[in-house]
Amino acid sequence: MQLARFLRIWAERLFTPEASLRRRYEAFRRLLAHDKRALESMTEIEEIHHGQIAADWTRVAALQRAFSWSVHGLVDALCEMRPGVYEALRERLDAIEAEVASVFASLRSPLGPPYILSMAEAAGRPELCGGKAAGLGRIASLSIPVPEGFAVTTAAFELFLERGGLTGPVEEMLSRARLDDPDGLDELCALMQESLDEAELPDEVATEVESAVERLAESGARLFAVRSSAVGEDGVLSYAGLYDSRLFVPKNEVARALREVYASKYSPRAVTYRIRNGVPDEESPMAACVLRMLDPAVSGVCYTADGPPNEPHFAIFAVSGVGEKLVDGSADPAVWHLEREAGAVQKRPEEGALLDDSHLRDLFAWGMALEKDAGVAQDIEWCLDASGGLYVVQARPFRREEAAPCDPRVETCPGIANPVLLSGALTASGGVAVGRVHFPSHGDDGRDIPAGAVVVCRTLSPRLVSAMGRLTAVVSPAGSRAGHFASVAREHGVPVLVGAKDVMSALSPGRVVTVDADAGVVYEGVVEELRERARRERARPPTRLGERLAPVMPSLARLTLLDPESPSFSPENCESLHDIVRFCHEKGVAEMFSLSEGGRGLGGARPLATSLPLSFYVLDLDGGVNWDLADASVPAEALLSAPMHALWEGLTDPSVTWSEGLKHLDWEHFDRVAGGVISLSDKNLSSFALLARDYCHAMIRFGYHFAVVDALSGERDEANYVSFRFKGGGADFDRRLLRLEFLREVLARQGFAIKTRGDLIDAVFSRRPAAETLGALRLLGVLLGKTRLMDMALGDAAQAQALAEEFLALHAGNGPSSPSTFDQKMV
Repeated sequence: MQLARFLRIWAERLFTPEASLRRRYEAFRRLLAHDKRALESMTEIEEIHHGQIAADWTRVAALQRAFSWSVHGLVDALCEMRPGVYEALRERLDAIEAEVASVFASLRSPLGPPYILSMAEAAGRPELCGGKAAGLGRIASLSIPVPEGFAVTTAAFELFLERGGLTGPVEEMLSRARLDDPDGLDELCALMQESLDEAELPDEVATEVESAVERLAESGARLFAVRSSAVGEDGVLSYAGLYDSRLFVPKNEVARALREVYASKYSPRAVTYRIRNGVPDEESPMAACVLRMLDPAVSGVCYTADGPPNEPHFAIFAVSGVGEKLVDGSADPAVWHLEREAGAVQKRPEEGALLDDSHLRDLFAWGMALEKDAGVAQDIEWCLDASGGLYVVQARPFRREEAAPCDPRVETCPGIANPVLLSGALTASGGVAVGRVHFPSHGDDGRDIPAGAVVVCRTLSPRLVSAMGRLTAVVSPAGSRAGHFASVAREHGVPVLVGAKDVMSALSPGRVVTVDADAGVVYEGVVEELRERARRERARPPTRLGERLAPVMPSLARLTLLDPESPSFSPENCESLHDIVRFCHEKGVAEMFSLSEGGRGLGGARPLATSLPLSFYVLDLDGGVNWDLADASVPAEALLSAPMHALWEGLTDPSVTWSEGLKHLDWEHFDRVAGGVISLSDKNLSSFALLARDYCHAMIRFGYHFAVVDALSGERDEANYVSFRFKGGGADFDRRLLRLEFLREVLARQGFAIKTRGDLIDAVFSRRPAAETLGALRLLGVLLGKTRLMDMALGDAAQAQALAEEFLALHAGNGPSSPSTFDQKMV
């Protein structure tokens, strides 16, 4: 299949080159679209992993599927752009996906029996019977009285979801749950609960439940309690009061009560609690306890180690009737304090006698036995029924603070006195950092960044990764949270702000600042309360979701391919999906840079109507020309391609002087091939451009040198770029190098990353807003127009440097200008 595709594409290039050009361009656009989606999916996975976004595991799994789909799309698009060259990427992609597959495999309980277990059987089986039922089994094993009953297992719950066709829809709805949209969360939860309420129990489950209920009824039970027992409940997390229980349930309504308990798993408060605590939904399936309903005369709780940590006591709280009055706060309890060593009563209630001393002794003995068995202090629920029987109905670890954890996104500390230097920036990587402001030199390669620096740079170049161990925060007017560097910053816990439009003037080098990336604010000096908050945030224990995701994060998001020019920048060295995304993006841009090799595929190109002494052809790939204004030739006003329009504005700038009578084309090729026989307007000698509305690929020929400009300028800053290549000249080699030195100085000062080899210069301007990208193209146009014959005029390096300073003084603003002494020196 791959071979057939390979042969088809190469046959198309050979016999229908114009169609091949269009196909490669279309593949490039698909590559960019997949690149955007891949980075967005990866970014959200990282934010969930680092606690910046709270989400259920179903959301993570959905994001991973989307991430994988986009990476496959990237590889397919790149392989179509250059068949046979990048096929090794497929093997690496398959290998990386195999590494992460086990983590994303479903952990739901297997379908099938047992659906019912006795309380004795439930002991030690929390994964099958949930925390509450397993706890009751443990209590009973210590010869402590518990109500008679049985456990309905998680296998019954999973079968209920599967048979009702609910597993997929519930996972899909959970994947859309957002804690910052409470109305939307309420709506999703209502839909999930309604779906579970309306479903029927599978026949085999219903039959076993009915039989077990009948056996309880035969032993004297008239009413029943159906209580939640989710996996994880009454464990490290309490889930206190989050799930529903049904009391005083008649025998013929137990099945309905069981469905209502199941549905309570998806109440807004339960879903919020699980998500904030990082508990995946599939790791907390619902089981239930069906118990003989006691007739409570007195109900209450015991804390085996209440009071100050250095002087705890055994506390008993009691109310008349059902215990709900106590746990919901609707009744004031009677309280006893007992000494923990021997159970001596230290405090009694002033009035009433809900419990006698024998009850106190039993509760104390049972409580201390449960604490000894569990190894931690216990929170115990108990009930004294009307016949005088005392029962324990629940036990779980005792927590002095039962409050749910705060949302991980903490608001900025109020009352900060430090002056605000910058506000309104966007968070690319959250956190707080303190350091000295540093502006990197040209190129943003990170080599000169000192330790502890708050780096202020015009764009988030991936090359900053090399300085990750030294910088403490990054602030930039450009970039986004979906960029490569932002991803690495989140992995390392480095705060990053983007969209800080005034940062270049608001912050000065050497100034000590505090960056609050969560709030988008930079303060002058050290804000101690924020620094203390940062320490507390770092101390948070990992969640279950975070622990589950951590082993595969390196295979998903770690970036190891840093330098596109390195020999190690290859498919074989891709260690993560992020590496593959980076590789495909860089190579895709490089393939577009070589799109017009040999000028093949220009049969449908039209000449550009111009008074300049240039033979220039344009080929419209996708909306780059207004054909209502064009016919056999294309006037400049018909150019809809924003990058080409900007480049042409520079070439036609009033300050550029063009010599009349000197036709600019490929003279070297003309001399070599034709000896003056072929036409000067032949397309093989001419300059040309391939155009789309936001894209331009131009090959411009000036006598004995050429320039290639490849540019994309759209709404997404991260995708925008200008790639520029310049080589050759009619002067001797040393003079050509002087012109390259002039170009290097001008372009580096304007934010281009530069590489030179011999008389060739490659320059890249990337990840900037569209306005800056178009400004760079306009400057390139002026630069190309003014340096056509510069290699003939330059005498030494000092002259090249002086001319660079003069050019920048005249043209760094990218606006139109007038002829100057600079132009006279170049004529």
